[in-house]
Amino acid sequence: ESVCALDPLEEREILDLITELVDKSLVLPVRGGSHVRYRILRTLRQYAWAKLCESGEAANMRDRHAQWCSGVVRTGDFSAARQEYPEVRAALEYLLDAGGRGQEALDLAGSEVMYQVFYDSYPGDGERLLAAVLGQASQSRTVSLGWVLCALGRLHQVHGRDDDVGDLLDRALAIGRAAGDELL
Repeated sequence: ESVCALDPLEEREILDLITELVDKSLVLPVRGGSHVRYRILRTLRQYAWAKLCESGEAANMRDRHAQWCSGVVRTGDFSAARQEYPEVRAALEYLLDAGGRGQEALDLAGSEVMYQVFYDSYPGDGERLLAAVLGQASQSRTVSLGWVLCALGRLHQVHGRDDDVGDLLDRALAIGRAAGDELL
C-alpha cells in the first residue's frame, strides 16, 4: 500500500481498489500463512507497466518499492526478508541496472539478515547479486560492505570457488573488527 500510494491516491484507498480488482477477477489473492499477497495475470501486468511508464511514474514507483524493501530488511526479521525475497531481488536488480546506485544496492544487500537469506535459501542468486553489488558499490569500509564481502566469500566457498574466499573473508573480518560488529 505504501508503495502504490501516489497522488491522487492515498494509502488508505489502495486496499479498496485492490478489493475491486479482486471482485472483477483481475487480481487474484494468494493466501500464505497470515499474509495475503495478490497476483495479476501477466498480460494485465504488462499493460499496467506500459501505462505506468507512459505516465512517467515508473522510476518513482520503483524507488518507492526499493525503499519499502529496505524497510523490510532493516527490521532484521529473517522470516519477513525470506518471504519478501522476490521483492528484494527485484529492488536490487533495479538499483544495479539503474546505474550510479551501487551504494543503495550495497545498503540493501549488506546486512546480517540478507547474509542469512542468501546463504540459507538463495545461494546462486545471492552469489550473482552480491558480485554485482560489490562491482558497483563504493569500497569504503562500511558494515554493509563487510556483510557483502562475508556473504560472497561464504557463497564462493559453497560453490567451490576457493580462489578469493580468504581475501573476501579477511576483508570482511577487518571491517567487522574496526566497526566493533562481533557478528561480522
